Amino acid sequence: MEGGEDVGGGEDLSPYLPYLPHLPYLSHLQFFLRINEYYLIALAIKSASGSGAIMQVAKSRDGRLSMETRELGNTDIEITPLIFGTWQAGKSGWVGIEDQDVIDAMRAALDAGITTFDTAEVYGNGYSEELVGKALGDRRDRVVLATKVFANHLKHNQVIEACEKSLQRMQTDVIDLYQIHWPSGSFKSEIVPIGETMGALNQLKEQGKIRAIGVSNFSKAQLEEAMTFGRIDSLQPPYSLFWRGVE
Repeated sequence: MEGGEDVGGGEDLSPYLPYLPHLPYLSHLQFFLRINEYYLIALAIKSASGSGAIMQVAKSRDGRLSMETRELGNTDIEITPLIFGTWQAGKSGWVGIEDQDVIDAMRAALDAGITTFDTAEVYGNGYSEELVGKALGDRRDRVVLATKVFANHLKHNQVIEACEKSLQRMQTDVIDLYQIHWPSGSFKSEIVPIGETMGALNQLKEQGKIRAIGVSNFSKAQLEEAMTFGRIDSLQPPYSLFWRGVE
């Protein structure tokens, strides 16, 4: 459900670029190639502004690769320019996905310098989050975790419950970036006032269970309304190697 469907907005996404230049566009490294037990990652890099972006990767003294990072919105959270997406890890709607391959890929990405991983409760009904926990739970101090609450869980108590379950599945005490996956009403979900949803997210942030709030697949008008109820630190439109409308 991450890309391509015209749900909950649907207009051309390009107006977002000048409207919110400070919000990062989270693109996914969702496909990996396994050759001779090694994972080769081919990357085409382009910044949101349209200019070429050069990512510097360096090797630390302990032999680990590290990638340059940038601040997430107006937070102090440091994310890598490339983010590892885990839609396929949920298996639902996909074929030929093996748990160990997914775990190995996430760990290989981390070793290659990618520290930021994005998932969602709807990916395999939480199974993707479980694999993230299995792969990265013992490496939590090295990673930034982002996940999303789905459109059918946007009432206040539902947001709180969904967050608690995501925390448990990912084996962590805090979610770095917690996002509204799709606007209320998407996929025939119940309409919930954005103020109610944001109230729950602000509460989770005050409690220290999430560090930043983001939205995904929101139109400009929907984003503007959400921002009246609290700070939004990221916008994630449908974007991948196959869906490149924001360019």
